[in-house]
Amino acid sequence: ASQNRANAMRLALVYKHGGSYMDADFLILKNPEFLKGPNGAAMQDNGRDTHMYNNAFFRFSQPRSELVLRLMEDFTNRYNGDKWGHQGPGLFDRVFGKCNEISLNSTSRLTGNRVGTFMSCPGTNETFVQWPGEMIYPVHWHEDLETLFFEPHWKRNLSSRVKDTVALHWWNKMLKPIKYDACTKDRNNHTHSALGKLREEFCPLSVAATMHSCKRR
Repeated sequence: ASQNRANAMRLALVYKHGGSYMDADFLILKNPEFLKGPNGAAMQDNGRDTHMYNNAFFRFSQPRSELVLRLMEDFTNRYNGDKWGHQGPGLFDRVFGKCNEISLNSTSRLTGNRVGTFMSCPGTNETFVQWPGEMIYPVHWHEDLETLFFEPHWKRNLSSRVKDTVALHWWNKMLKPIKYDACTKDRNNHTHSALGKLREEFCPLSVAATMHSCKRR
């Protein structure tokens, strides 16, 4: 129930105010210039959820977006709180799965590289950019996250996988069963793990605050 309230609230906020939504369990690895760009949503295009959208990170620049309204209508009309993902990734997939690719690519203002494909949705005047999965979801939730993120010898593997990633979703909900204490000296120590290495590089202030709190224990 709490997850579906969160799914509903993010839609309501973006519909009312416009802008970008991002879950808290992300690491920003590159300049997220597209947060000021056109509408967009990313796909999980690896693993068993190939071609499925996800609602952990999306953008609709203007208030009262027709596409967000469609998402909210489907959220209500086809509500199923018992099926995991039905009101989140499944919702985005149902609505955006009806949209079609148009012959115009979105490119980075900084590098000129392609950062997605424009999609047109029947019955609306809006388009959005389908961001490629490697930009947001290079790691899939059903992978062995404990090994990938916390084993020191996986640093090089994770670094190579996120070379084209702007914001890394590290699936905190799936990691909750794993006992992780950044203040310990065991293999989960954030300074030795693959995820910890990325945190040190891209979130130095957060890491410093964590270590300061450790000293006060």
